[in-house]
Amino acid sequence: MAGKSEELEEMGYSFVVHLNALTYAATYADRELITEHARERMVQFNDFNNFVGLPELNNREQHYSKEEMAKYFE
Repeated sequence: MAGKSEELEEMGYSFVVHLNALTYAATYADRELITEHARERMVQFNDFNNFVGLPELNNREQHYSKEEMAKYFE
């Protein structure tokens, strides 16, 4: 790869980012994270929804729904 880097440097480039290398590194990290041990420590779907307040947001959304708003304009 040294030959390619020198050629790019001669063209005026000061650095080169190999995007595939970043993708491979991220994929490796993801694969390592999603091991059986890590899954046991991950937050479950419903627990996450409760943590971010999704039930309350759904209630607010329902309060301002088209059907609820229509009651005020009957």
